[in-house]
Amino acid sequence: MNDEQVMHAMSIDDMYRVERVLARGAGGVTELVTIDGAGPFVRKKIPSKLANQGVWSLIESCGCARLPKVEATYSLPDQFVVVYDFVPGQTLEELVTAKKRLAPQEAANLAADICEAAAALHSRGVVHRDLSPRNVIVAADGAHLIDLGIARMRVEGASRDTTSLGTRGFASPEQYGFAQTDARSDVYAIGKLLGYMLTGLQPDGDEYERALRDTDATDSRLAEVVARACAFEPSSRYQSAAEMARALGRCGDAEVGAPAGGGASPAVRSAAARKALPAKAIVLAIAVALLAVALALFFVLGWGKEGHGVSADSGGAAVTPTSTSTSAEPGAVPVDDLPLKIAEYGWSVDSMGYVHAAVGLQNTSENMAVDMPIIRVTGYDAAGAQTFTEEQGAMVCLPGQVSYIYVQSTAEAGTTARVEVALEAGATTKERRVTMPISLDVSDVSAKANSFGGLTITGSVSLSSDGSWSRSAPLSNAVMLTSVLRDDAGRIVGGTTDFLTTVPAAGESAPFSITDYAAPDYATVEVHAQPW
Repeated sequence: MNDEQVMHAMSIDDMYRVERVLARGAGGVTELVTIDGAGPFVRKKIPSKLANQGVWSLIESCGCARLPKVEATYSLPDQFVVVYDFVPGQTLEELVTAKKRLAPQEAANLAADICEAAAALHSRGVVHRDLSPRNVIVAADGAHLIDLGIARMRVEGASRDTTSLGTRGFASPEQYGFAQTDARSDVYAIGKLLGYMLTGLQPDGDEYERALRDTDATDSRLAEVVARACAFEPSSRYQSAAEMARALGRCGDAEVGAPAGGGASPAVRSAAARKALPAKAIVLAIAVALLAVALALFFVLGWGKEGHGVSADSGGAAVTPTSTSTSAEPGAVPVDDLPLKIAEYGWSVDSMGYVHAAVGLQNTSENMAVDMPIIRVTGYDAAGAQTFTEEQGAMVCLPGQVSYIYVQSTAEAGTTARVEVALEAGATTKERRVTMPISLDVSDVSAKANSFGGLTITGSVSLSSDGSWSRSAPLSNAVMLTSVLRDDAGRIVGGTTDFLTTVPAAGESAPFSITDYAAPDYATVEVHAQPW
């Protein structure tokens, strides 16, 4: 900007009268303003380094009344400014605080409104990234999104977002730097918003999870929608906001509001072997159902294929890390210097073509923990061509323990015939001495099929009284739970990941529930817990 442009923008900015400040945070300042007696309007001042001006230029082309109607945009030296129409009403946070919790049908209707707004954004390649109770206004005609301060355009080929932002409890796991956000990241947030409306609780604690599981207080159909929308892996969620809206509509058709009745863990024998849906049944379903419903059923019910497991004792070359070079990041520790080895791994391909892998990473040291190790999983087709490559890290691998890490391809990789696993290190990977590591123990594990054709795994996790959490896992404040599915021979064939956002007190236990939407045929299931 030249001096003339700066002065012009500042003169425009000075014309607005600030009636009150609505919000102030890392994403900028939001104000209620008027100009020459007109308004009120909302003025959003976004730090230039966070603003995506292209997003705001696309809003009007969305043609969605549930998105802000932009009146003006201009740039200041350090800020991008957007002025849009004010929507009278309560924020969703204010509404839920006043009512304690919303009736199931009201919650479903508002969630569907938010899906409508998100779908309009996604149709233009925009990801909102901050769908939270403060950014939703409930007006006479339903829910409206009022803040797109950190929205961004999806960048094809990017491995992660350049900036990790969002509202704790509502932001998707990938927003913390593990992958690039997309429409499914917003689906995750809408699921958390729905759970928040149903329970009246912030979705970052065990009380929230218990309330969702309470079928006497929470509609079980909507709780299932929340569970699927908030799956840790993006490919296990609804694949679009429109698909989630259809699921909410089906709950409405079923008269929402009447709740329906109804370390490592020891292995639990499945009640019956899970079978893939026969191809003829899928064809018949498509022939007799509406196309949208048929596609949804195909995603939900068309599960696993044959699994592939490799153990450290099998002698398979693939167990050895395929690369001993360090990451290109400055300061990375040489992989060969780390007391880590890949103990076992296994994988399967679901009917949508996504690869699901679980990797056991063993720390062979007696007193050295490794912070932020990285696993790279790469798939190849029968001809040796690469079908996918994914990275996933752990917060810490404690001495003498095996950490299980779940990795899933974020793109279809249905031609995968072989998978290789490599141990890598980044700039944040480091060793440190831990004399008395903590132990997270899992017990009372059980698994049963749920109403979506997936697998619900429940149990309890406890923290041993020995050791110090702050010394063992200073970067962690939650628990990562990884389920591992095995075949009759004990080989890993799949798994998934979920989290407890509250660490149980020493000597106490906390319940958990994990949903696997793509479980292959399996014989036993176990759950492993580690700091996150």
